[in-house]
Amino acid sequence: MALADDLKTSLLQAVTEYGQAVTVTDVAEGTYDHTTGGYTGASETDHAGKGVIVAYRDDEIDGTRIHANDRKCIVAASGLEYVPKAGDIITDAAGTDFLIFDAISTFEVNGSNFAYVCPIRIGGGWEEVVASTDALLLESGDYLLLESGDKLLLE
Repeated sequence: MALADDLKTSLLQAVTEYGQAVTVTDVAEGTYDHTTGGYTGASETDHAGKGVIVAYRDDEIDGTRIHANDRKCIVAASGLEYVPKAGDIITDAAGTDFLIFDAISTFEVNGSNFAYVCPIRIGGGWEEVVASTDALLLESGDYLLLESGDKLLLE
């Protein structure tokens, strides 16, 4: 367990040191109304958190499921009273909206989630939300995108 605890500590330190304020917006469609052809009872609920945006490695980009401009947002679970899901929106500190376009992965130690890895996409392609159980892993060689726009290489 010492290795898992060390990983948890290191990841949370990286999010704290290099992360930015993010808002996870829970998007609930509501109920489809056949009369009007729209949804009723749709709602959006904002949840404040802290996250780090990470670029995909070149070997993860296939041009179909993962596009060149897609990113991963690692969101600390502590202080976030919500579990993000595909279809939600993450807004970074600059006000840029990203769609969570695929199933999230979690980092867990002793049965407790401490971070969520959310695959995110900016702009178009939002209609292509796909649920998946593929795991997203941070490895040596991954880049962290800092709020300043600089990249930090994980060693």
